[in-house]
Amino acid sequence: MHKIGLVAVSSDPASQKIRSELLRMGYCGDFFEVNNFLYVRQEDEIVKDLHSCDAVIVLSKHKSASQIPCLTAHYPGNVSTADYGGMNETLSVGCGSLFKRYLQFLAQAAEGNDISLVAEQDHHGPTLDIPTLYVEIGSSEQQWNNSEYAEMVARAVKLTIDHFASNPFGKETFIAIGNTHYPKKFTDMMVKEEYSFSHIFSKHAAEKLTSSILEQALNKSLERVIGVVLDWKTLKQPIRNNIIKFADEKSLEIIRV
Repeated sequence: MHKIGLVAVSSDPASQKIRSELLRMGYCGDFFEVNNFLYVRQEDEIVKDLHSCDAVIVLSKHKSASQIPCLTAHYPGNVSTADYGGMNETLSVGCGSLFKRYLQFLAQAAEGNDISLVAEQDHHGPTLDIPTLYVEIGSSEQQWNNSEYAEMVARAVKLTIDHFASNPFGKETFIAIGNTHYPKKFTDMMVKEEYSFSHIFSKHAAEKLTSSILEQALNKSLERVIGVVLDWKTLKQPIRNNIIKFADEKSLEIIRV
C-alpha cells in the first residue's frame, strides 16, 4: 500500500545502532545513507531518491542538556529562523497517522520499561515536500549506544513499515498547539485516544505562529486537517484568539484540552 523509506545517518551513533537492530530483525528494505540529514536541501540528490517513497522515517539521536533517557519523535520544520537546517518559517509535510502508529508501536515495544516516550513539537531541518518523521534515542551518548533502546525503536519502526505496507494512511488529522516542547498530553492523546497530529507547536512556538505558518500547517499535511487541539491554559488569550479566528475562517473544529 505505502512504501516508507528509512534514512540512516552515518555520523550518528544512535542512527547506526537502530539500523543494526533493524537488520538483525530481518528488515531487508533499503536505507538511504547520508552524513548529515539536517542540512539536506530539496534539490539534493538524496531527496530525489526519497521521492520513490510515500513517506520517510529518519533514524536519529536526540540531544539535550538534561541527558534524561527518552525515546522521541517529531516532524522537522521551522516556525521562525532555520538555525539547524531547513528554511526560515517553513514547515515540512506531516502525516498524522504515521506519527500515531509509530508512537503506539513504540509504547508496545517499550512496555515494562520506564523510559519516557515523547512526541516533540516540529523543529529543525530539513524542510521537505515529502512526509518526514524523525524517530530518536535520547539524550546522551550512553543512551545512543544502548542496544535495548535501539531495539525498541527498531521494533516500532519495523511494525510501522509493515502496517502501512498493507494499510492506507489516515484520512483526517488535527494540529496541536500549546504545552511544552515535550508535550506529554499530546503524546498520550496519540497513543491512547483517536487523535493524530500532523503538526505540533509548543506554547512558545505559538507566540511566533503567523497566518502563513498556520496556512502551511493545513496545506503541508498528508491527511485533511479537520481541527485544532489547544492546550488551553498554557496559551495566552491573544494567541488563543488569533488561532480561533483562523480556525473559524477555515471551518476547523476547536478542541480545548
